[in-house]
Amino acid sequence: MKKLLKFLLVGVACTTLCAGCNNMVNNDIIVNYPIDVDVSDFSLTETACNWSWQTIKEDTVYVINSAEQFLMFITCQKDETPTVDFEKHSLLLTKGETTSGVHKIDRNLQQTSINEYKLTVDITLEMTTVAQGWNLAALVPKLSSNAIITLNVIKGNTQECEWEIIDPVKINDTFKMSLDSVFSESNELVKGLPDSVVFIINDKESFLKICDNSEVCSQIDFDNQSILWGKLQTSSISDKIVQNRLSVCSDRPLYKLEIVVEKCTECYWAISTLYYWGIYQEKMDEENISLSIN
Repeated sequence: MKKLLKFLLVGVACTTLCAGCNNMVNNDIIVNYPIDVDVSDFSLTETACNWSWQTIKEDTVYVINSAEQFLMFITCQKDETPTVDFEKHSLLLTKGETTSGVHKIDRNLQQTSINEYKLTVDITLEMTTVAQGWNLAALVPKLSSNAIITLNVIKGNTQECEWEIIDPVKINDTFKMSLDSVFSESNELVKGLPDSVVFIINDKESFLKICDNSEVCSQIDFDNQSILWGKLQTSSISDKIVQNRLSVCSDRPLYKLEIVVEKCTECYWAISTLYYWGIYQEKMDEENISLSIN
């Protein structure tokens, strides 16, 4: 009877310990899963190489652990190839389809057990643009070659938002005239920048790159405010912007800027550039803003 009791006690102890087996690794160190894993985007933009996305199956995660594997997924115009420290990192590649344009992609990687991971790709769709698909290349800490990665794709769209209009900060006429001169054709520092792009200035250093007037800069509270500006081409010097409206999604940090241009229908054709700007009591990111020009 004593032996049986000892056996039962040991059995209960083992059962109790094994109830937490999914949270244990070697040397009896208890780990609470899931664990967030560091992820950083990997780009070929400033190289002579391009991704061979056609070699990748949709909704499949590829774990690249060597330079030899890496070369299977890129094509380069020169012999020089991007350097990846595969001793310390793995490269994850995946792609998929969408039924509309892509506004933004967020990603998160979690370790769910000793050798299992979940990659979540959160895609914000832009319903006003054509379908373009999505792809992702990301560097993560070194994974084993037999790591199991489950892909979780979330797709939402900006039209599901309840949009709230954000009014620009009110400023005096003198300050407005100073900023009008900064964001104008007379400023060579902004004249050469791309059209139909929304630029965000979030700090003093960035503003001074396009304006050498520190007195103007000192009037903006960059700790709490952002300057949003841009320019667009029109077909007449008589065209003018009649609406410059910024809105924010009520439940997530997504913004849309709507520019309405009043076109002169009886004017001679002549390429012209219109500038717009505004100071907002918001800290924004260029990746979170969509632009609509009508």
